Amino acid sequence: MIKYTYLFILLLSYIIGKCYSYVLVDQTPPFTNHKYSETIQGCEFTYLFTISSLASDPDLTNCNAISSPIPFVSKELSVSARSCFFNIIASVPRGTGVVTINLQDIGDFNQTLSYICEDPPHPIINSNPDNVLKPYGDFFVVNMNLNLLKRLPLESNDIVIGSEAPFVCNLIPITYSLYQLNCTVDPSKIGSGTTFLFSIRDSTMNLSIFEINGGFLLDSRSINITTSWNKFDPPDVKLAGKQNYVIVDINNCTVNGVLMKSSETTQILLPKIIYGNPNEYILLYNRLYRTIILETLTLVYYTENNGTIAPVDKIPNTYTTSLDSISYIINATALSEGGNALNLKILFDGYFPSFIYRQYGGNSKDFLYQYPYGIVKREGRVVNLSIQAIIPYYQNTLQYSYIPDTDKYFWYNDVPSPGYPLDMILTNIQDLKLIKLSSTSFIISATIYDADSGFYRFSLRGAELLVKDRINGTYNNGVFQKYIDTRDPVYSTLATSQPGNFLSSISGGFSRSISSYGSLYPSIPIFYNIDPIAVRNQTIKISYFGFAINDVDLSENPCDNTLLVNFTNVDKKQTVNVLIDIPNYSDRYRSAKWDSNIEMFRFDFTLVPRLFTNNRVNISIYYADIYFSTSSLNDNQQLRVHSSFADQIGPLISNITRSPAVSLPSGGVIGWKFKIEDTYNGFKNGTIKIVSTIEPFSPIVFEIKPNSTQDIYQDEYQIEVYISPNCLTQFYYIYSIELVDNSYHTTFYSYQNIETTVSRLNPRPPITPLLDYINDENQSIIAPINVDCGFTRTDFEPPYVNYIAVSPETQPFDTFSNLRTVQVIFTVIDDANNILTSSFYSPYCYLEGLLFENVTTKATFVSNNGGPNSVDFLCRFNVPYGFGYPGPVIMLSIHGYYDTQMNIGGMAANDLQDAGMNPNIPMNYDSSDSFPVVEKIVPSEFTKRDTSITIVGHKFMGSTSIKVNIETIDGLEKYNYSVVPKYPIVIIVNNIKPMVKPFYLKVFNGGIDSNVLTITPTGEPFPPIPPCPGTPQCGGSSNGQCIEGVCQCIKPWSGVDCLSQNIFTPSPTINTTNPDIDNNFNTTLPDGESITLKSLISTVSLIELKPDGTIVIEHPFTQWVYTNTTSLQSNSNIQEFTYKTNITNNNLITPISVTLQYFKQPETIIFANEKLEMLASTIKYRIDISKYNFSSVLNTLQLVMSFALESQNSETMSCSVQESGDIGNTNSEYVKLQIDTHSLYGRFIKRGIIDNRIQQISNTIQNNNSSTSKSSQIFVGINIPNFRSFVVIDPDFSVLIDSTPASLKSNSICSLTEDTNESGLSKPQLAGIIIGCVGFGLVAIITISYILFKRRQYRKFQSNIQKKLDKHQNEHN
Repeated sequence: MIKYTYLFILLLSYIIGKCYSYVLVDQTPPFTNHKYSETIQGCEFTYLFTISSLASDPDLTNCNAISSPIPFVSKELSVSARSCFFNIIASVPRGTGVVTINLQDIGDFNQTLSYICEDPPHPIINSNPDNVLKPYGDFFVVNMNLNLLKRLPLESNDIVIGSEAPFVCNLIPITYSLYQLNCTVDPSKIGSGTTFLFSIRDSTMNLSIFEINGGFLLDSRSINITTSWNKFDPPDVKLAGKQNYVIVDINNCTVNGVLMKSSETTQILLPKIIYGNPNEYILLYNRLYRTIILETLTLVYYTENNGTIAPVDKIPNTYTTSLDSISYIINATALSEGGNALNLKILFDGYFPSFIYRQYGGNSKDFLYQYPYGIVKREGRVVNLSIQAIIPYYQNTLQYSYIPDTDKYFWYNDVPSPGYPLDMILTNIQDLKLIKLSSTSFIISATIYDADSGFYRFSLRGAELLVKDRINGTYNNGVFQKYIDTRDPVYSTLATSQPGNFLSSISGGFSRSISSYGSLYPSIPIFYNIDPIAVRNQTIKISYFGFAINDVDLSENPCDNTLLVNFTNVDKKQTVNVLIDIPNYSDRYRSAKWDSNIEMFRFDFTLVPRLFTNNRVNISIYYADIYFSTSSLNDNQQLRVHSSFADQIGPLISNITRSPAVSLPSGGVIGWKFKIEDTYNGFKNGTIKIVSTIEPFSPIVFEIKPNSTQDIYQDEYQIEVYISPNCLTQFYYIYSIELVDNSYHTTFYSYQNIETTVSRLNPRPPITPLLDYINDENQSIIAPINVDCGFTRTDFEPPYVNYIAVSPETQPFDTFSNLRTVQVIFTVIDDANNILTSSFYSPYCYLEGLLFENVTTKATFVSNNGGPNSVDFLCRFNVPYGFGYPGPVIMLSIHGYYDTQMNIGGMAANDLQDAGMNPNIPMNYDSSDSFPVVEKIVPSEFTKRDTSITIVGHKFMGSTSIKVNIETIDGLEKYNYSVVPKYPIVIIVNNIKPMVKPFYLKVFNGGIDSNVLTITPTGEPFPPIPPCPGTPQCGGSSNGQCIEGVCQCIKPWSGVDCLSQNIFTPSPTINTTNPDIDNNFNTTLPDGESITLKSLISTVSLIELKPDGTIVIEHPFTQWVYTNTTSLQSNSNIQEFTYKTNITNNNLITPISVTLQYFKQPETIIFANEKLEMLASTIKYRIDISKYNFSSVLNTLQLVMSFALESQNSETMSCSVQESGDIGNTNSEYVKLQIDTHSLYGRFIKRGIIDNRIQQISNTIQNNNSSTSKSSQIFVGINIPNFRSFVVIDPDFSVLIDSTPASLKSNSICSLTEDTNESGLSKPQLAGIIIGCVGFGLVAIITISYILFKRRQYRKFQSNIQKKLDKHQNEHN
């Protein structure tokens, strides 16, 4: 028995030992496998998961040995003793099942991952009837609504375009069901008709065929290319790049069907429209060549020939460049080393400041190389450079390359220190967290280990964590943190791109792209870590997208427009970036702001005049990391622009005259006179730079713009250069010209096309303002002016520095402290000439840190007490936090000082050291760990309404409480806020007092002060909040809430005081003669009594007024043309009716249109960027007034509307009252007519659309109003300022029930007996009351009121009236 007991215990021990608790955690992002089959065999699903050991489990020893009955490709991403992270692709059959995961040596580990694999439907059907390709930017698109419920896996060869199609197309998924066919034209194809077929081939090899209409390429008009001309740089003139312009006049040809093709590329070249309209326009295509090329450019358009569509070649143009373009001669063989410092000596013929690409191993940094950095000597365009660098004490390849264009010219590409040790240890991330702070911000926190050279850089989707972001430990083994806020433009690419993750060490060795650090990378917490197609389909959809003005006429005026956008499941604090595809729009990419008044994201932008007509301006929206485009939206959501004649080219120079040369010792003045033309937009401003042959890199800059007496369309502008006596012999010439017109179109010229070639790369090089002179082989129009005072240069040696005193704020210097200023005093001397001391010729100081870090400051003159050839200068640096870390020193270089012979000099750190001076600043990075450092606040634009502030900096831990001190600059307000620190780099302070005045901010940590930030709040402060109307306010808590002085009513209550209710009324009686609303409203009160009201709303006349209010002329509206336009409405909730008429003033006919819309159901609309609730049965007016010929530019217009109400009830007791006023802190006013328990309530917006701008307007209640006890009428004038092109207004009204009788109002008019003279207003007498608002919206709401339990209150009502009559009688006795 004992024996068997012993064996049982052994068996039980074995079983227990094998029952481990290893756990599988599925980390696959949601919707990753929500897709149809992609192969004949079935689906390929991706799973990401971790197998981890629990505390009682032994280590995992063989993670590679995972298996499954389902075949899969396993990609083990990382392994540790306690966990294994896997990425597998499983090939699963059709149907429903599981993927079982087995792990060797763990017999009972067989956890599962489920799947559903199904084929797409066949055939795939497009339910969108619109199959016409439409132009969007450089592409042509058509949207397709497909019968799909999952993502459809597609390869490029699964989209089959018919051979007859002159297109190359891609099918792009927007959601699971919405796809977009995106095409470009292929002019090499000849089609067989205006339509073509394309097919989708699914995983079962079934084809679904669709027909697409590409007929936009054809035009039924007779195409006429009237003229063509060619401008080009002479092939044998020495230039950095050669320009070639082809310009064509075209009549009667579809704009998007005209293309340019090149003999040198298969790509389509899209010409630029510079003038015209869709009927007649001028195209320009400009090319910029940097190499020898023989190219033929051919214009292509399409025509129909015997039923086929075919491309037609026109005006082939051939251009050949020559061999004599400017070359770059670089000699960089001289290299000196000293410890970690390297010095590169370069002789550069053909020098021009541009980008320098610097790299040591895998660590690189671009640098915009600006004159005079590195200059030690210069003769014309031949320069000597001395470049300083500090590299790690590890062996690797150093590269310095000059990138003036698409080519790269190496200054140095070698291993500078072959004796340095090699870095042999891989950098590893041991822990990575992304700590969410808000919906727009998070902290990257990483523990990183590198026992050799140390950690240098980690990139995560474009956000960089650097070695200087250390919060504790060392660069070999430390914790690094960075604060990221996507509202900061620096991080805007986080939401628009997916750059790879990159990790590198200080040595530059083992730099690599990595996909894991020990487990799956955590997703950025403020973004959606799932398939964007699934997000748009399942989670985030556009719930509203609209413009203040959808159809914009830019023929004369600019347009200040607004885009409003909102999303389902919206996060108000998220970042919404907007990209508008508009030529020369300076703010084409920036962020929309949340507008709390309309509860949407708001993007204000300006459209410049005379843009070319475009029915679909392409706009892209980025919300978090989800992309939307207007190309996938409906036609009524598009932005459409129109110009009767477009101007999309900048100003041109029609003539340049030069002054005579200066040839006297006394000097003189030289200058140029430019005749500038811009026929349509007009010249706005320009910049002209003049240089000389002795100093070709420090230009004299002239800013020019028209004065009040000049003609912006054509005039002359003169610039002059003063030549001092005893001047040096040299030539002055035009270095560059940049001209801008009033629509911000720019033309640009640079000497020898150098800057054009270097800085402004293809495919859209700038247009030169010297277009008329580009063929001039002698270049006489830009010939230089000679200056010769009889003195020639006799000294060609530059000055030099013979003394420096470097004084860091602390010694040794610590850039991790808040004391980071460096002051440098230095002396420049010249053995033969005086030193120039004007600020124009001031030298620059440069500090160099490890791995190409640098900071620059301009010197200031101190004294020349040592004589005019010995001058002292001062440089003061504010060194960035962590600069140079972990290098042992930072080094000083000085460049850009001049003598009077215009010799320029400079000395790099090695040069200063060789001359016996000490340019080095020793570093100690841990001398002041307790000093808090404030770098910035978030948001950067702190407003006068902000009640919280985020402070970003360093060293905010170490004590239990941090104090934040805020003090206004005038010292009158002081506030201290205590915060419990949570993070070393961020402090969030909530519930602060809104600050209106500029203030200082600093942080106290353990009694130690930080540096001080000065903050100037922006925007407007909170306005005073008035009380809401009513007692109690807003009818009490059951009726509404008072929010910022405005009643927010709870349905069914409405009105300014939430004491009214909406009554549904049938569609109004539509008058086919004029746009008057003449209705009888019948309703039954709770006591069974029938009530009848008669109302009339009329558009009466348009009056021109002098500034003093005197009437110039009144235009009554007498005859209208009626059209039922309901069928044109895409919104089935709206019935629409349009009336048109004309008036004539000063021989100009002004069309006027009135559109009535009846809303069947409640709806929210936006007028003039104001959010308005339209009740059921609302009738809304839209009134358009076209160009009006004012008798004076000081005069204004007044649109008169009428608004009247009459009770036809047989009740003998009656009262009426009129009320008006503002509606809280809104842009609305109200007018209320009340008769007994019935009211007509009008609400109108004090804003209007005038000449493409939303403007403030006013409304005037006129004096010819009348009221009796049974009727009330008001005239309202809508005051329209003087305008140039058009005005739009939008009034509306609806029927309500009111709960406050007129008899209770102190200013009511009452009677006890029926007065037959007061009743029965005729229609002409009901000339009415205006519910009108110019611009976007007057809202008028008719209210029928009644008293609940009226019979019970009858006696009180009679008593109130009797008291009023008694009081009236006593006053007149």
